[in-house]
Amino acid sequence: MFWTGGPGAVARAAIAGPARVSRLALPGAWPVWLAAATLALLALVSVSWLALPASLPTMLLTAAAERYWYGLPDPRRTRVFYSALVSVPTLLVPLLFGSAFVLWCGPLRHGDVRLPARSLVVAALLAALSAAWYAKGWSYGLKYQGAELLGRYVVLSVILLVALGVLAVLAHRQPTAWSSLGFHAVLFGWVIAVGFPWLGETC
Repeated sequence: MFWTGGPGAVARAAIAGPARVSRLALPGAWPVWLAAATLALLALVSVSWLALPASLPTMLLTAAAERYWYGLPDPRRTRVFYSALVSVPTLLVPLLFGSAFVLWCGPLRHGDVRLPARSLVVAALLAALSAAWYAKGWSYGLKYQGAELLGRYVVLSVILLVALGVLAVLAHRQPTAWSSLGFHAVLFGWVIAVGFPWLGETC
C-alpha cells in the first residue's frame, strides 16, 4: 500500500532509508498505471469545454507525416494512405506520454516516495522553456488562435504551475507516495495540455 504514516513515521523512514511501497506486480502500484492511462487519454482526446490546444509533439509529428506523404510518387499518394499516415501521431503521442510517465515514476513504483531532485530540475527547466515558447509564438497565437483562447491557455498554464509548486512543497515537507504521484501527474498533464501549445496556423 502507499505510504500513509504521519510525521513521526516520516522521521523514522528518513533514518531507516527510503520508504517502501508495493512493487509493480502488486495492487499498490495501480495509481501510477491509472495516472499514466489518464495522461494518455488527455493527450488523445481534445477536451472541448476547456478548448485544449493541439500539443506541440502531435503537430510536429503530423507535419513530418504530411511532408513524407507529399514526397511520395503520385500513384502512392492516395487519400486512404494519407488518412492512415496522419493518424499515427494521434496514437503515438499518447503512448509516448503514458510510457514516459511510467518510466519516470520508476523510483515511486519501486518504493521510494521521495520527490526526485531531477523532477524539480526538469519542472523548472520546462517552466522556463514554456515561458519562452509563449513569448516566441505570442503574435502567431493572437493571429490564429485569438486573444480569448490564448488567454485561456495562459491562465490554465499558470494555475497548473502554481499547483505544481504547492505539490512540490508538500512533497518536500512530508514525502508520501500520493504527493509524489500528484506532482508528477500535474507536471505531465501540464506539458500535455497547455505547457507547449501549438501557436500558429492549423490545418
